[in-house]
Amino acid sequence: DALKRMLKAAEEALRLERARRAELESTLEQRWEDWRAAEQDLTDRIAHALADLDRSHAERRCLTQALTTTREHLGQLKAKPVDRVTLADQKAALKAKDAKIQEAHQRIRGLREDRDEARQKIEELRT
Repeated sequence: DALKRMLKAAEEALRLERARRAELESTLEQRWEDWRAAEQDLTDRIAHALADLDRSHAERRCLTQALTTTREHLGQLKAKPVDRVTLADQKAALKAKDAKIQEAHQRIRGLREDRDEARQKIEELRT
């Protein structure tokens, strides 16, 4: 009788130990899955950050190139001396050309008026 009770107690202890072990294994599996998910999330974040970094480097290279080109162009502009006499001469030449164009327009108007008068006289002579 005592042997049966000891056997039952041992079976109960074994059953409890198996239940505890199954619970531990379940917890361990859940933690493993959580760890894998966290690892994947971290891997994704690192990949995203590296892609952002690559884009930033590309943008920086582009901006640096644009700045270098602008500086070179500015240097070229600064290297050219501005000759005020030449600018004044060019301005005077443009004014002279403008005056000639105005004069030509006046002559054209005069010639048109002369043509119109001649046509009117021809018409008067015909009648």
